[in-house]
Amino acid sequence: MINLKDYYKNFKANNELFEILRERRFKKTEMDVVYDDFVRWEKNGLLWSEFEDKHHHRKYSYVYYTWVKLVEQLRQFGFDYQIIKTFKCSLSETFDNDFYKLAIEEKRELLLEYCSEEELNRFNDEIENEVEEENPITAFESFILNVINHNDIVSLLFFHNKPHFYVPISGEILKEFELRPEASEYFEYLKESHVSISINEITRSFINNDIPSDIRSEKFTSILTEQEHNALKLIRKDYKNLKSVLITTKDDQLNMIELETVKKANAESMFIHHFKKGDYKSMHITTVDGKVVYITDNEKHKL
Repeated sequence: MINLKDYYKNFKANNELFEILRERRFKKTEMDVVYDDFVRWEKNGLLWSEFEDKHHHRKYSYVYYTWVKLVEQLRQFGFDYQIIKTFKCSLSETFDNDFYKLAIEEKRELLLEYCSEEELNRFNDEIENEVEEENPITAFESFILNVINHNDIVSLLFFHNKPHFYVPISGEILKEFELRPEASEYFEYLKESHVSISINEITRSFINNDIPSDIRSEKFTSILTEQEHNALKLIRKDYKNLKSVLITTKDDQLNMIELETVKKANAESMFIHHFKKGDYKSMHITTVDGKVVYITDNEKHKL
């Protein structure tokens, strides 16, 4: 686990943080996704080959884990392999030295709260004179960094009809755009149909938010409550096989959701259904001539 308090607004420790985020530590069987899906995505080029170990027993980093879970959600939202590969291409783009110098200039006032003028100037000189890094930070890694450095809530918006294109949404980004009238085009994308995937939700499995409440500065950018977001996520997860949805409330809040799905039976679905997690679960099997044809699945989840 990564303790947020060790890196929250502690920009000097970012080199150490990068090493931790990129350290290979997970096996395929520890990636918290269906193994067959992982292998299929790997073979079809949806995953980042540059993070793979060429040895037989490969291990994967926190960054790689975050990308795999994002791919899992993109697939659940109906994105095909080809467009996911274009997103991978865009999100794996790296930043050059000019980008960092511009970022320091724009964030100078904020950075001076955590380091001296002398330290900031020295860092700027180091960027000016340094040799090109062998593994520079990617756009995707920068979003994970934003979650940790600023305790920010970060989501990526994806569009089915826009290959390569994504829109990052976070408290830090929105705060900057409020000061820039020319950024109004950015908000136009929010009016289009899109899929929003939370980076925080994925990284929660390995980031421990242990920042004391008196110094915590959380930023919320969602118009949905947590219960509404969870309900929408469960509905979208297997919407193609969804037969009915029943949501109950308690004290004017969403309380429980019951999902009924119907699937044609095959060996893989039998296995997945048997081990699929749910708060409460029941299954009804329909047979014809002694063969299983359909599985009706009822799951109840506490919101």
